Amino acid sequence: MADRIIIRPMYQTDPKYIKGMEAAILESTGEIIKRNFDNVLIHIPKSYEGVPVHVVPYDEIDWELAGYKIKNK
Repeated sequence: MADRIIIRPMYQTDPKYIKGMEAAILESTGEIIKRNFDNVLIHIPKSYEGVPVHVVPYDEIDWELAGYKIKNK
């Protein structure tokens, strides 16, 4: 399987977690290759050019793990 980059909010289990940051993560290793508060996709290093990118859909994000409380639970 070819590698890809996953774009999602940082989770509390991520190293150097900061609530509200997005992370670009190399799927095969789990390495965070870039973190940013706004549109991390445009800040991915050129060395990863050509690697497919998957942006995690809003409804598939683990919001509690991202540091947000879920209402009505």
